[in-house]
Amino acid sequence: MERKLNDYAAIGIREVWLASREAMTVEVLVLGEGGYQRTGLYTSGQKVTSTVLPLLDVNVSSIFTE
Repeated sequence: MERKLNDYAAIGIREVWLASREAMTVEVLVLGEGGYQRTGLYTSGQKVTSTVLPLLDVNVSSIFTE
């Protein structure tokens, strides 16, 4: 994962969402000086928000529906 995040940072990807099916969580990382920093950890029933796309919000539960 670290290598992939370094690759994303190198090409300027400003925000990354890491979804964990096992934990049913979404972690949001934002690129800053020194690499990615966590801006939020969202669980079932919460809405994930984006700093890059401010009008986007996604319910975590909807990400993990089958």
